[in-house]
Amino acid sequence: MNNRYFLFLYTAMRRMTEKLADILLPKESKTRLLENLGPAGLFEHIPRAENFDLDLRKIKAIFNYRTILCRQAIWEIKYRANKKLIRDFSLLLYDFILEELTDLATFENFNNIILIPIPATHKRNREKGFNQTILLCRELIKIDQERKGNNFTSLENFLIKIKDTPHQARVSNRKN
Repeated sequence: MNNRYFLFLYTAMRRMTEKLADILLPKESKTRLLENLGPAGLFEHIPRAENFDLDLRKIKAIFNYRTILCRQAIWEIKYRANKKLIRDFSLLLYDFILEELTDLATFENFNNIILIPIPATHKRNREKGFNQTILLCRELIKIDQERKGNNFTSLENFLIKIKDTPHQARVSNRKN
């Protein structure tokens, strides 16, 4: 038996498992809506944050996290590794990043974007089975290659998280 057969078998089993999970544990209506919107629909329903500023000393949010759909989308990516939403958000982010950095490329000779995913501890990676920032970076690189670009480089193991800190979602005072 060759590797293609095992890959085919693995892919078929994964699809069957996903279909069975959808039947036994149906997705929330908000999740189904998000998956059906596509990148343009996501941008229409999840607007940019009002305070966005590309000044690198003032890093701010791109999307308005206060919208219910944005929170649901981030939750789906962060805790379920929702492949459809990862793809759609990556398509949005790809176009957005390239558009916003056009001036830097023109005026400051800035043309090699390095994506550095934020690491999680080994324990957290084992619990979840994935790191959503790595999945997003890989999808951005994939989109760049599909569009015959050479805009991004990814350094997945550049940062290492050595201290197991409480999950940000469970921290009551995030200023400290």
